[in-house]
Amino acid sequence: MKKRLIAIISSIMALIMCFSVAGCKLVTTNNEADLAQTVATVQISEDAPKDEIKKQEMIMAYLNYGYYAYSGYSTDVVYKTIIKNLVNSRILVQNALMEFDKGEAPFDSVYVNTAITDKWNPERYLTNTDQTEGGEVVKLSDVHEIEYETIKHMNEFVKGYMEPEETYAPDTLTAQARPVPTNAKNDEKVTPQEKLDYIAKGIDTGATNAKIRDSYVTVLKVLENNNLLGKDYDGDIKNSDYYKNVLKSYQESKLIEKYENCLKDQTRKSITFADLEANYLEMYEKQTEYTAKELSEAMSSATYDNPMVYLPGEGYGYVYNLLLGANDKQAEQITALTGSDAEKIAERRAILDGLTVKDLRSSWILSGYDFDVNTKKFTGDYAFLEDSLAFNGTVELVKEKDEDKGTNAEYRVSANEMKLNEFVAYMNNYLFGAEDLGTTGEGAVYKKYSTDTAEENFEDRVNELLFAYSTDPGSLNTYKGYVIEPSVLGAETYVKEFADAGRELITSTSKYSYQIVGTNYGYHIMFYVKGVGADFSYPTLEDYLSSLDSDKGGFSSWQEYYDNMIANWNDEDIDSDFYLYKLQNLYADKMVTSSLSDTESKLIENYRKDSNKVKIYNERFADLLA
Repeated sequence: MKKRLIAIISSIMALIMCFSVAGCKLVTTNNEADLAQTVATVQISEDAPKDEIKKQEMIMAYLNYGYYAYSGYSTDVVYKTIIKNLVNSRILVQNALMEFDKGEAPFDSVYVNTAITDKWNPERYLTNTDQTEGGEVVKLSDVHEIEYETIKHMNEFVKGYMEPEETYAPDTLTAQARPVPTNAKNDEKVTPQEKLDYIAKGIDTGATNAKIRDSYVTVLKVLENNNLLGKDYDGDIKNSDYYKNVLKSYQESKLIEKYENCLKDQTRKSITFADLEANYLEMYEKQTEYTAKELSEAMSSATYDNPMVYLPGEGYGYVYNLLLGANDKQAEQITALTGSDAEKIAERRAILDGLTVKDLRSSWILSGYDFDVNTKKFTGDYAFLEDSLAFNGTVELVKEKDEDKGTNAEYRVSANEMKLNEFVAYMNNYLFGAEDLGTTGEGAVYKKYSTDTAEENFEDRVNELLFAYSTDPGSLNTYKGYVIEPSVLGAETYVKEFADAGRELITSTSKYSYQIVGTNYGYHIMFYVKGVGADFSYPTLEDYLSSLDSDKGGFSSWQEYYDNMIANWNDEDIDSDFYLYKLQNLYADKMVTSSLSDTESKLIENYRKDSNKVKIYNERFADLLA
C-alpha cells in the first residue's frame, strides 16, 4: 500500500526549496518578526507541548509544493489549504506519539528508548542501534536512516544550484530507448554500509570542488535572505533552522510510518487463510460464468495480482512472443512479393534468412541503469533473475560513476549480431542448457518440446530474453503474453501462422516448448505458457498455489505456510512476487486504506473542532491570502 500518511507528512514538512533565482528574496514580507508569528497551534492533550506553526512554514510549504500542486487556484485557496494540511499533519504526529507512549496493542511493538523520559520527544521512539550479521551492517537504525536522508537532501539542494556538468558522449549514446520492466527504477539500491559511508562524509561544502563550493555559498545566501538560517547558525549549516526543520520532517515521517505499520500489522493478522480462500473462490466462480466476450476481455486484462484461474477448455491460453523483426528493407521486399502462397512463403523465408539479431539493451547501460560491468549483467529491478541474462556484446567503461557530482558511469557499448541459427543455439543454451536447435516441421522453422530438461525459472528466463531481443513492444510487460482463443469464436485476431502455432502450443502436454514461425513481420519465437491449456481449472486457493511450483517450505499445507508467514512477517524478506503474498496484501490494503482513512478523519475532526486543542489565527496570515 502507498504510505498515505507518510506522504502527507513528507509533502508538507519536507522543506525542499528549489528557488528559480539564486540568492534573491522570494517572500514579500520583509520583517523577521512577521515571519516568526505563530499562525496556528496544536495541542491534543493537556500534557502535550504546544506545537506552534509559524507563518514562515506556510511560505516554505507554498514554495515547496503549493505553487505547483494547486496551480490555477487563487492564492487565497492555496494558503488556506496549506494551513489546513499543516494542522492536520501535526494532529497525526501528536496522536502517534501519544499512542506509542500508552504501549497498548497494536502499538506495543514500537521501540521505546527508556533513557528518554519525555514521551513527546520523537527520538524516544526511534531506534539508535544498527543491526549487524557476521560483522556486516544489514539494517540501519532509525536515527542513521533519518540522518542519511537529511544529509542527502542537503547535498541535492546544493547540487540544484550547480552548473550542469559536461559529460562524455560516446558514439553509441544514440542507442534506441528500450522499454524496461514495469517495476524497474532508475535509482540504484544503496546498501546500509554505503549509507553509513555517506553519513560519514557529511554535507559537501565544496572543500575540494570549486563548483560545489560556489553552489554552497549561493545556498547560504538564499537561506539568509529568506530568514531560514536562524539565530543558532554559527557557520555550520547543520545548526541552521532549515537543516533542523528538514531533520524534524524525516523524524515525523518515520513516526507516521511506524504508526501506520502497527495498524497494518494488526489488520494483516486479523485476515485468516479462510478469508483468502473465500476471496479466491469468489474470483474463481466469477470466471466460470464468463461469456465468450467477457472471457476474452478478462484474459486480456489479467494481471499477476488478478490472474486467470479458470479457462473453459482447449483452445484458450497464452503464448509469449519473442519477435525477431524484419528490418525496413526486408519488410519492403516481403510486401512486394507476388505469386502463390507457397511461393511467397518460400521467398519470404529466403529474405528472412538475412535477418540479424542483437541485444537491444544498450540504452539501459548508457542510461546508467543497475548494471555490473564485470559480469555484463543487469541487477535490481532490471532483472527477472538474480543470475540475469548477460548483455551480449562488449562494454567498455569510459568514465567512473561520481557519487559526489551525482553523475552516472559512462560506457562505450557494442552489441553482437547473430543469424537465426546462432541465436536459437544461444537461446536454447540459456533455456535448456544445450544448444540443440530442435526439429523443423510444417509451417514452423523450428519446434522444440521438452518436458523436464528446461533450466530453473523457465518463465523468468523467457522474459529475460524478451526484454533483451524482442522487437515487439507489445510482448513486454504482459501478464502471460498474447491471448489465444479457439478459431470458432469468430474473425481471426492474428495472422494464420501465428494463430496456428499458438493453438498447437497451448494444447501441448509439454511444459517447456516453443515454435518459430515466419510472418511478414519477421520470425516469431512463440513460447508455451506453463499451466494454460485444456481443462485449466483451479477451484481452490490450495490448487492454484500448488500449480505455481512454489515451495511450501516444509509445511504440510498452504494454510500452515500462511500462518507461519503472518506470524513471522518481514516486509524486507517476504517474496512479494508470490501470489499468496499478493492476495493477502491486496485484501489487507483494502481494509487498511479504509481503516486508516476512517481513523484519520475522525482524529482530525475531533481535535479540530475543539478550540482548546487546535487554534488558527487567520488574521496573522491575512496578507498572504491577498
